[in-house]
Amino acid sequence: MIFYNHDREVMSEFVRYKPRTCFIMTQLGGELSDEVKLIRSSLSTILNKHEVKSIDANSYVTGKDFLSKIWKMIHAVPFGIAIVSEDMKLTTVSNIFYEIGVMNALGKETIVVKTPGFKIPSDFVRTEYVEFNGDFEKRIDNFINTTLDLVNHYDDMADLLEENPNLSIDYWRRAFMICGDPKFIRKAEGIYDENKFDTQSRLFCKSLFKNKGEAIQRIPELTEREQEIVDLISDGLSASEIAEMKYISIRTVENHRHNIHKKLKAKNSIDLINKLNKHKVMAYYRVNKNKQANGDNEVHKRGCTYYDGLTNYEALGDHDTCSSAVNDAKNRGYQADGCAICIPSCHTS
Repeated sequence: MIFYNHDREVMSEFVRYKPRTCFIMTQLGGELSDEVKLIRSSLSTILNKHEVKSIDANSYVTGKDFLSKIWKMIHAVPFGIAIVSEDMKLTTVSNIFYEIGVMNALGKETIVVKTPGFKIPSDFVRTEYVEFNGDFEKRIDNFINTTLDLVNHYDDMADLLEENPNLSIDYWRRAFMICGDPKFIRKAEGIYDENKFDTQSRLFCKSLFKNKGEAIQRIPELTEREQEIVDLISDGLSASEIAEMKYISIRTVENHRHNIHKKLKAKNSIDLINKLNKHKVMAYYRVNKNKQANGDNEVHKRGCTYYDGLTNYEALGDHDTCSSAVNDAKNRGYQADGCAICIPSCHTS
């Protein structure tokens, strides 16, 4: 669960994962050959059929070191496809194979599409290739289906490796990246709460858990796209982060946000968050095993000031209301009461 970047430093920066997304490695600038254009167009059609998004090195402008951007983008996706042609310059091909190397180093499923005239470099003869011919679409379909089918395998492996929580969490991370189902992050949270980890593993897990957020119930006044936006706003994402994740402009995000404010009659950003909090479906809770002065065992919700500071606690898991979490704690034998700070509506004494 420790990843290193191109500077051989531990990657500790938060990563917004991009589930069901393919990283395309190919020539991006200059004059593209007709064959490369056709391959990209064909790949786009196939990926859309499988409901898989695609990004490349030009998808985002960060203003940071280019190699750092590449490593972070590759770290965020579950798999990648490279396109190489005999018409490409040697420097372009070198860059593509560098990105393939990063994909392999970070454990990503990767395949290379080549034109019939492209000769494979000797150092990469063991890499799987698909030639752009009559079997191209069938073979890419098989690659994508095989990758998507790994979800169940990773879930099974995580269950089998419960005695090694680091590996279990990493397998659930992989499953989440392929399909985007937050249930795998919730499973990882359950194991995290039941075990102790080193500092680097805790940083990794906290970064992973930020990708789940807390689901927002369907709000009838909002369109489907606006509902997606409020889910991300509730998760604490900025306009630029939402734009990056949804592949839209910051201006479009701001337009959606303006419409959401208007429909929900939110006076400002704080008022909007308060209104959205009333629609949250699930939150994760813990009960403090150490009693307060009055004998109560306080129940805390993830995000509370005291939540991460608890050292002697029992994980209560996901609950749709604080009262459900408090009752769960009582059923486990605790004299439970809600925290006055994070769940004041369930605080009674």
